[in-house]
Amino acid sequence: MIRTAASNPTLRQPILLCLCLLLPSAVWVESDAYRYAGGVLLILALLDYWRTPSPARVTIGMAGIACFAWAAYVAARFALTAATAPPGLRLGSAEGIYLFPVAFTLLGYAFYRFRADLRRLPLLFMLVSLVMLGVSINYQAVLAGERAGFLFHNNTIHASVAGGLIAVIAVSFIERALRGLGRSAHRGTLLRLGLGLLVLAFCLLGIFGAKSKGVWLALGLTMPLQVAAMLIHLPRRRRLLVGAAAAAAVAGMLVAVAGSLTLEMKPSLMSALALLDAVAVDGDFQSVHEAIASGAVPFSFGERLMLWMNALEVVALHPVFGAGIGWEEGWNASRYAGAPYKLMHNGYAEILVRYGISGLVFFLVLYGAFALHVVRAARQRLIPAGAAKTWMFTLLFFALTLLTNSNNRLAIGESFILISAGFAFCCFYLQQHARNPQIS
Repeated sequence: MIRTAASNPTLRQPILLCLCLLLPSAVWVESDAYRYAGGVLLILALLDYWRTPSPARVTIGMAGIACFAWAAYVAARFALTAATAPPGLRLGSAEGIYLFPVAFTLLGYAFYRFRADLRRLPLLFMLVSLVMLGVSINYQAVLAGERAGFLFHNNTIHASVAGGLIAVIAVSFIERALRGLGRSAHRGTLLRLGLGLLVLAFCLLGIFGAKSKGVWLALGLTMPLQVAAMLIHLPRRRRLLVGAAAAAAVAGMLVAVAGSLTLEMKPSLMSALALLDAVAVDGDFQSVHEAIASGAVPFSFGERLMLWMNALEVVALHPVFGAGIGWEEGWNASRYAGAPYKLMHNGYAEILVRYGISGLVFFLVLYGAFALHVVRAARQRLIPAGAAKTWMFTLLFFALTLLTNSNNRLAIGESFILISAGFAFCCFYLQQHARNPQIS
């Protein structure tokens, strides 16, 4: 049935659009829908690949080989730990994400082969985002200065990360509309510009109301760079106009929310800076332990410090290759084993605890290779420059949020990792097609 639907011209495009809208759906609703959509896309891509004659097939390259090698390594460690673990040892949770690289190449192939059917995807994504944001924001609570969730997530931090990703995409959508105004100012372009601005405004309102300090910081670092990159690529006259409008909007927002930002961020920020200074001077973490014991730091920040200290203890036991899925054994023997969570509130610590420095280096090098694929495809004009910038800035934002939350263990993070890696492989396949048109 899947094969018949995929080959039917009438059904093909709407089915693919629905599947590719479900893939990032974790930004709107925290669910596993993206996994099922991704699974169907992988099946469709595999069927297409096997029907393609060998001379016309793409190759996965060194990055693809590395992905399969990593997945095999992780699977072997899973099996070894499960077979040798003592009775009663609880194996870690959320471990399956480290097998995801096995799907990167094939998902990228799906994007590559079905790209002609996905041209309306950005517009549909923005329209769905507008509806989801519009119906989920508690305007009364936000304007009253209360903490309020938005979108449909388990807590305000998850919602803020999702809203931040949508906001970064909205800025790229706005840039595309602004550049389109240079060629024509017809109603469709103006409507797209209005849609992008409205989605961005809703995102910022929701993120402000959710009061996630880590997301505020990540967005505060990402968005100025993104706006600067946008201005560089606009015509000079429009650059001045848009720059002035952006500066006025930022100034207005800061005046409106400065008091709340200071109230929320100052205690944690000052505590963090003081502890960093103390650690740098003392050369150890004794000052951190003293701050936790005294309760001198904000409650939520103190909880994070306990989790990070526990993670450091586990990493110290297995620094190079990590503790694998048996990491909870070391965690249960750590100084703050009674901490209320085992979610480490730092995505990099999650990797270090499980796979050590070697695992973190692997992902850094892999995403460095992905960045090269995306940049080269943009330089060859195989993808729009705006698409490459969207990829870069969403990746930057997500990487910054990992400093304060384990978003790579969430549905948002899993779907983002799949999409970003798949897009990079799509760019790699486009380059192969450009060099050899026989490759389909």
